[in-house]
Amino acid sequence: MSSAASLPLLAVEFFLLAAAYALFILSSLILVLPKKPRRDLGAEYKPVTLLIPVYNEGKVAARSIGSVLDLNYPKELIDVLVLDDSDDPESVRCVEDAVAQLRAKGYRASVERRKTRVGGKAGFLREAQPKVKTPYTFLLDCDFRLSPDALSSAVWACESTGVSYCQLAWSLEGSGPVARLQQSMLEYHLKEEQERAVSRGLPVKINGSCVLVNSKDLLDVGGWNADTVTEDLDLTLRFALSGKKGTYIPLVGGIGLATPSFSSLFKQLKRWVIGNAQCMLRYGGKLLKAARKTDTIISFSYLFNYFFSISYVLILAAVLINLGTSGNSWFYFFSLLPAAVLLIASAYRKYFYSYLASFAYSTFIASFFVEGLFRKRYGFVRTKKVRDRPSALGKALVMVAALCFLAVFGFALILLKFCDAALLLAYALSFLFVAAFW
Repeated sequence: MSSAASLPLLAVEFFLLAAAYALFILSSLILVLPKKPRRDLGAEYKPVTLLIPVYNEGKVAARSIGSVLDLNYPKELIDVLVLDDSDDPESVRCVEDAVAQLRAKGYRASVERRKTRVGGKAGFLREAQPKVKTPYTFLLDCDFRLSPDALSSAVWACESTGVSYCQLAWSLEGSGPVARLQQSMLEYHLKEEQERAVSRGLPVKINGSCVLVNSKDLLDVGGWNADTVTEDLDLTLRFALSGKKGTYIPLVGGIGLATPSFSSLFKQLKRWVIGNAQCMLRYGGKLLKAARKTDTIISFSYLFNYFFSISYVLILAAVLINLGTSGNSWFYFFSLLPAAVLLIASAYRKYFYSYLASFAYSTFIASFFVEGLFRKRYGFVRTKKVRDRPSALGKALVMVAALCFLAVFGFALILLKFCDAALLLAYALSFLFVAAFW
């Protein structure tokens, strides 16, 4: 290829690489903030309504409902409200039995069911909102088991600091590479992002479970929004825009179930990422106007943190274009540098499974994010936490993508573009890893 013909390609490569680096840096800004020390946790008691949304996961939900019995909290101050959307008779029976056991132990517990399902989980939360008569509301997903000190510590945090909500830490249980990947992703979010955010006064993310919310402040910002598939991020942003603050405490408030396969994980990720993109379009401009200048960039990149994944796809696009040019040695180093940084960070933090899946993971996230920017409507998708039969077509497509990357890797070796080849091999191995546990 002539040098004149390669100039436009060089310009495109430079633009993609520059955009990738900008997103890479933007997504990492939260990590430059040092953590401030925290004081010890205390305990306090106020009336709390415990909301547990359920959909056809009766056996799992029964475990969650039963964990209320282990709470170190006065039973007369707890109202348990199970929001059951189940249409499976066995699931309905399991929920009814679990609630009956709570009542037999002296707890105020009831089951709410609705005739029409509008807005998924968020729609049911909004519909049940008038039934909450206590100062605080605690949201618990039905696949979580409560820790004994969850309510007392969260109420203490809200009462002692005057914040509108308290997000507790949580962990996941499960075995195998997919579960370990999810746990390492969660640890990164809690230890690296949430702890820095709360210690520096940035908005604390609501994670959709194990969160205590001041019921009056919830009403002040409009309550639960049914017109979203990520009601947790939507509520986080509305609290931030209203000037109401939240806090995070590292106490594990509950233990949830990890999704058993990559196919189910990516279904869950798709909802999260599309909801993230839609929230960015809805609230991003308002957030930029409302926040202080120094906090704006960090909080924006932290709250909408999927920019990181897009940067890797931009680098991949630049690498593929580079294979068609006559050779740009300066490009080799810069195309591989972010991947090398991620490898070093993953090895240092012992996030091996995160690194192994990161390239395929980023590709999926980037495609979901773009879809979210252009898709006005997306229905709530519930993710089963029990092993389901995976899609053979999905696994085949992931495998085909891996083989394509292997073929392009071989082409890069023939062209003696070894740094580009190294990145392409990383993509190939990542897709093979995902396909193996699809």
